Amino acid sequence: MNSSVCSEEPIVEEEEMEPKQAPLPNAEGIKSFVAQSSSSFGRLVQGTFEFQTHAEAERLSAMLALNSTSPERASVGFWELLSNAIEHGNLGIDLDLKTRLLNEGKFEEEVARRHALPEYRNRTVTAEFRSEPDRTLLKVSDEGEGFDFEDILNREMSLDRPNGRGIKLAQQFGFDRLEYLGKGNVVEGCILGE
Repeated sequence: MNSSVCSEEPIVEEEEMEPKQAPLPNAEGIKSFVAQSSSSFGRLVQGTFEFQTHAEAERLSAMLALNSTSPERASVGFWELLSNAIEHGNLGIDLDLKTRLLNEGKFEEEVARRHALPEYRNRTVTAEFRSEPDRTLLKVSDEGEGFDFEDILNREMSLDRPNGRGIKLAQQFGFDRLEYLGKGNVVEGCILGE
C-alpha cells in the first residue's frame, strides 16, 4: 500500500474468499463480536482480500479488526469502508436511493437484485491490510464510478435519515487518518496504536 496516509511499503500477501449471500450485517453486531472475541489462528500481519457480498465484508471486517492495533475502533471503521465499497461503489446505490429503499424496507432486496445483474455480478472489492505494532493500515478499492468525497467529508452528519453517516463515523471514530484517492473509489485508513 503506497500510502501517503502512513507512508509504508506495498502489501503483497493474498487470500481469496468465496462469495455468499446473507442478511445484511451491521456495525454494532460486528463491534460486539470483536469486543467478545480473540483471534483463533494467531496474529494476521498482512493480506490482500477480494470480496463481493455483505456477508463476506462482515467476516472480513471482524477478522481484520481482531488483528488491528485497536480492535473496537477498527470494527467500526473497517465495516463502514467495506460496506460502502459494496453498496455505493460496486452496486451504484447512491445516498438518496439507499434512504428511500431503507424507508420502504426494500434495501436488502435491491442489494440482492443488483448482485445478480450482469453489470454488477462480477465486481469485487479489494481490501489490503497490514498490522504493525504501532499502527494498522487498510486500503479499500472498488470498481464503481467514484463520488465527490470532498463534499461528503466536509458535510455535517444528517440525523434525519436512516443512513448517510458511515464515512463520518469511520473518519471520527474508526481511523486516525482517512484519505480518499482519485475519483473516490479508493480509500486508505490508518489507526495508530493506543
